Amino acid sequence: MADNRYVKFSDFPLEVAANELANNRFLVYPNPVGSVLNISNDNAAQTITQLAIYSIDGRLLLTQNAFTGNNPQIEVSHLPAGIYLCNILAGTQTQTIQFLKQ
Repeated sequence: MADNRYVKFSDFPLEVAANELANNRFLVYPNPVGSVLNISNDNAAQTITQLAIYSIDGRLLLTQNAFTGNNPQIEVSHLPAGIYLCNILAGTQTQTIQFLKQ
């Protein structure tokens, strides 16, 4: 029992600094989407380097790495109707956004 260590949850802050939130701002539209999903990056200094689309059960369905401009478009007309997750990577920032395919 002497070897047991205790962790106080107050030692681990749960808040996120305001500048971290500002650096991680992507928009996915329209939502729900019909055929083309648009990605918008509010931070022009960050280039989106990778997009990945996952099914709601976690299967990787689509990955795209090469983009022109900072607001790429992804063709999703081949996906069946349902809920999907779009994982966006730009520099060291990652964000996952849920969207609905009609």
